[in-house]
Amino acid sequence: ETDLNYPFWTPDRELCGHPDFKVNCSGYFAEFSISSLNFQILQMNFDDHNITIRPARTSDYINTMNYDLCPQYPESILINQDVLPFSIDTVMSIFYYNCSDLKVDVPPNGSIRKLDCDSDISTLTLEKTYFVSSSSHFEDRAILDELSSSCKRNVSIPVSQSVLRIEERNQSLADIKDALFNGFKVRFNSDCSKCVASGGACGYNPISRTFVCYCINGYQERTCSSGQKSNDFFCSISSYLFLI
Repeated sequence: ETDLNYPFWTPDRELCGHPDFKVNCSGYFAEFSISSLNFQILQMNFDDHNITIRPARTSDYINTMNYDLCPQYPESILINQDVLPFSIDTVMSIFYYNCSDLKVDVPPNGSIRKLDCDSDISTLTLEKTYFVSSSSHFEDRAILDELSSSCKRNVSIPVSQSVLRIEERNQSLADIKDALFNGFKVRFNSDCSKCVASGGACGYNPISRTFVCYCINGYQERTCSSGQKSNDFFCSISSYLFLI
């Protein structure tokens, strides 16, 4: 059992969190939804201020019928980083689907690899699927531009670069699957960390649609001043997190 702090909130504590991060604690994991995607909170580490999350249905990205990396309708994962920023370990990877032959050569043992998909074979097409481990570390923008123009769709997914072993290049299929299954890390909200350090409790003002710091005599924009520390106001959610 642990506490979930801002930006997360439950229906009985709307003022404790950002509206995008309403938590459902009825299942094995605490979950929240963004657009049409559900996410599971796997771990909250209060020592390094990191939160590990993953899509609730990894089958959206790993085809459970044949365990390949080419599901039918994957969606990009978009997190509001102003509220819940990525940790230093998290990078954006990109899947490119339904690609025609590229007009540029893809170097071996690099940041990009072709994926063999049963769906590509079953439809008897010559379309291909590619995985780019991290666009931020990609050396040749010409290849990314070619992928963007030659592929019918692409999906961006945050992954842990340590799990993906991104520095080793040419990741195996097992590495990619592990990275998707084990989730990615986001950092505690910096405004909330400052508020708590000043003795306050983190929350949200629905009128101004901004973060607020609850103090003993009301609320402030960021921190409680001396003599305003909130000793009796709590804005945390007790929840069970089942770790993988």
